[in-house]
Amino acid sequence: TVSCQHPDFLKFRVLMTVFGGYFGSRLMSNIREVKGLTYGISAGIANFPDTGLATISSETATQNVEELIHEVYHEMDVLCEQLIPDAELEMVRNYILGEMGRTYEGAFSLAEAWINTEISHLSNDYPERAMQAVQEVTSEELRDLARKYFVKESVFEVVAGQ
Repeated sequence: TVSCQHPDFLKFRVLMTVFGGYFGSRLMSNIREVKGLTYGISAGIANFPDTGLATISSETATQNVEELIHEVYHEMDVLCEQLIPDAELEMVRNYILGEMGRTYEGAFSLAEAWINTEISHLSNDYPERAMQAVQEVTSEELRDLARKYFVKESVFEVVAGQ
């Protein structure tokens, strides 16, 4: 697990966004747009005060479950083997920075961000460090993080339904 206090967390968040954290992500592009296996699929990090959990979620027809899971692992392998192209990384950076800006744009969202900072025991410079990590992370670092955390043997698959 990668908690929000972990040194890898801020850059790992970028990797998870590339993987499945926005509409143009690898999972959405392949599994929804190319394969047509689902209407939506996403990946992210579930944060808890002292731990974190990388998650992938989707809904699909029963007959597509195995192929969908296979394609998730395929996208993990690609991120472990290949560098993310500069144009894709720049688009993800812009997306994340835009989302961060929205997090701090109003009184209620600002209060929620502050509460999260307090509950998670983060320092007051967390927003600045987060922005810096997004701006400075390299494709090589993201590939290394994929190799470190996208370990198939540590993945738990949960399928509900038939």
